[in-house]
Amino acid sequence: MPITFDQIGAIDNGARFYTADLHIHSYGASHDVSDPAMTVEAIIDAAVKKKVSVLAITDHNSDGNLAKALDYATKYAGQLLVLPGVEITTAHGHLLVYVAPEKADLIRDLLALVKIIGQRGARDSHTALSMAEVISAAERIGGICVAAHIDRGKTGFETLAPGYPNWKKDVVMSSGLYALEFDDATRLVWYSPDDEPTPNGAERKKLLQARSAVPGLSARSRLAALQNSDAHTLANFVARLSNPTLTRFKMNELSFESFRMALIDPGARVRTEVSVPIAIPRVLGMQVNGGFVDSSTFHFSDNLNCFIGGRGTGKSTALKCLAFGLGVSEDVEQYENCPDNVVIYCEDADGVMSPSCKPRRTNPSAMSPLTLFEWSSTAKANLPKSPKTRSRIPRYFKTF
Repeated sequence: MPITFDQIGAIDNGARFYTADLHIHSYGASHDVSDPAMTVEAIIDAAVKKKVSVLAITDHNSDGNLAKALDYATKYAGQLLVLPGVEITTAHGHLLVYVAPEKADLIRDLLALVKIIGQRGARDSHTALSMAEVISAAERIGGICVAAHIDRGKTGFETLAPGYPNWKKDVVMSSGLYALEFDDATRLVWYSPDDEPTPNGAERKKLLQARSAVPGLSARSRLAALQNSDAHTLANFVARLSNPTLTRFKMNELSFESFRMALIDPGARVRTEVSVPIAIPRVLGMQVNGGFVDSSTFHFSDNLNCFIGGRGTGKSTALKCLAFGLGVSEDVEQYENCPDNVVIYCEDADGVMSPSCKPRRTNPSAMSPLTLFEWSSTAKANLPKSPKTRSRIPRYFKTF
C-alpha cells in the first residue's frame, strides 16, 4: 500500500513558517477593551483553533494579564508560543515590546523603568520618554521592539508629525527596533528599498541607509514589515484570524530566540499573509521503494531543497529518483539499483494535492505531476562552470 502524505508529513523538514498575531488586547488589562468575552483563555483557544502558532498579549502600559495567559498557554505546549508583551504609549507614538516567556517579569520591570504615568492600562497612562528612549530601555533588558501601527493617525510615529525631524531618525536608528507594524497593506513598502517614489519615500530611504551605517546594524539594517489584528473584541479577533491580515515567521522551533532570528533576517523569514499566495505549485514529498535508496522518505520544505551528504550516500540517486517519479527522465531505469517504484505527492496552484506512483518500466499511475505546474530540469553535465566573481553570476540567481 503506497505511503500516505500524513506519514510523509510527520517527518521533520526543518524550519517552517508559523502564523503569528503579535498585537492583541485583553479584558481587564486595557481600558479600551469592553468585551468581557475577550479573556486570555478565549483568545488562546481561538488562536489555536485557527492554527495561529505565535501569540502576544500586548495591553496598554500594563502586564495585568500576562501571568494568566502564560499559565493557560501550557495547555497547548508544543502548539503555541505565547510571548509576554506590552504596548507602551511613548511621547512619539505606540511601541510594542516582547520578552522571552521565562522572563515575563521583565515587562513589569520595564514599565517601572520608563516611569509610566497614571494607572497602568488606563486611558491616560503613558510615559514622558521618547520612543527611542523606551526602545533603548527595552533593549537593555533583552526585549524586542516593534513600532506599532506606524501609519495610523495620532498613535503611529510616521504619521504623528509631518516631515522627518531628528526624533524620527532616532527611532529608525535604534538597534533595539526590529520591525514596523502597519494597518494598511499598501504601505508595507515604507522604510524599505522599494519605498514609494515620492518625497516622503525618498526621505524614508535616506533614514534606512543611515540605519545601515550604525555600528552593529549593517547586517540587519532592514526592518521587518508586520501586520497584526490589534483586536479589542473576541468577534473581531476571530474575524481577523479568518482573513490574510497577520504575519508568518520562518522559525526552526517555537521559541523566543527563533522569533528573534526571523526578525534579524526579514527578507527570508518574515512574510505578511497578504503577500503570500493561497497555494504554490510544489513537490510535497517522495518515497522510494527498492534500489540503492530503498525505503527512503523525503518531506520537502516549501522553500529551497537540497540533497546533502558525503560521497556515495545517494544524493544523485535520490535526485534521479525524483526525476524518474516526475517523468522528467527515465535514465535511472538503466541501472541495477533502479527503484521498484517512486511515490510522489504534489500540490497545484489551487492547493489541490495529487499523488503519483510510478513503478519501474511503466507510466505513472495517476496524472503526471508535471501537468500541474511549469518546471525545468538541467543535468549536471549541462551546467556551466561556476563563475569566480559575483558579477558573472546570472541575474536570476542573484535575485532568487
